[in-house]
Amino acid sequence: MKTIDTTAFGGSGNSPPLKQSKLAGQRFGSRVVLSYLGNKRYQCRCDCGRESIVSRSGLRRTRLCAECQKRVNPRIVGRRFGTRTVLAVLERDSKGAAKRVRTKCSCGAESTVLHKKLRRTKSCRACTKPFHPHLSGQRFDMLTVVEQVGGVCLCRCDCGNVKLFRGSALTGNTSPLSCGCTRRMRHRALADQVRFTRDPKTRTTWNSYKNAWRRCNDPGSKNYSSYGGRKDNPVQFRFQSFEQFVAEVGLRPPGTSIDRIDPEGHYEPGNVRWLNTARNGTRVATKSFSELCVGTA
Repeated sequence: MKTIDTTAFGGSGNSPPLKQSKLAGQRFGSRVVLSYLGNKRYQCRCDCGRESIVSRSGLRRTRLCAECQKRVNPRIVGRRFGTRTVLAVLERDSKGAAKRVRTKCSCGAESTVLHKKLRRTKSCRACTKPFHPHLSGQRFDMLTVVEQVGGVCLCRCDCGNVKLFRGSALTGNTSPLSCGCTRRMRHRALADQVRFTRDPKTRTTWNSYKNAWRRCNDPGSKNYSSYGGRKDNPVQFRFQSFEQFVAEVGLRPPGTSIDRIDPEGHYEPGNVRWLNTARNGTRVATKSFSELCVGTA
């Protein structure tokens, strides 16, 4: 094989490695390698007739000469990216690479897209437009959809407040329960608990208030089955706040407990009083014994 003098290109004058010298005559895209010049550079001729010096990495990275890239880019035109096919190159940058292209989607819509966004977006805007189901009039926990515009819903809460929500938020797995009033109620209840339990004057009254509420609403309470969990006429706790409860019966006197005037009634205004603990226990025991006798009769 003929040895190439590479002293003019910064070489040592020795012949190039066998692997590099074998590239002579091989085709890379539209270019054919003519000779090795040294320093990892090759003399190449394009199909258009122009000759150029290309680095070894450039042989595999670029398949056209700079002039051919300015005229046509066969790697882009006709290629399919997702549901879109490139029709033409509308604009190129200073290096001749495609910058803005015209595409046609499988749905038939044509659009102009930046070349760098072809791989990011797999379809046109018409295809990626989200589907918004009709939610007007539907109810989600405490929220009722009054009006819907696209994906935004105007909802009315049971507390009376009106608030905007996204349709995806209402139909998702973590849909809101209310406009936020339930969260505020929980925070207020926690604050009331801290405030009333720390005050010695209201601590015992608050405990009676919460115990009565648990007997009616908390299945984990040991007395729930005899109050709120009864199959026939379950007892309900109808006081809206601790302040309403105190305004009805006052603060708890020592040695008393909350009692219902009508044992078959509910914990509600007009049917509660403070009763001596021993007497209240006798009433409960007598009632339980009568229920037992009725059940075994």
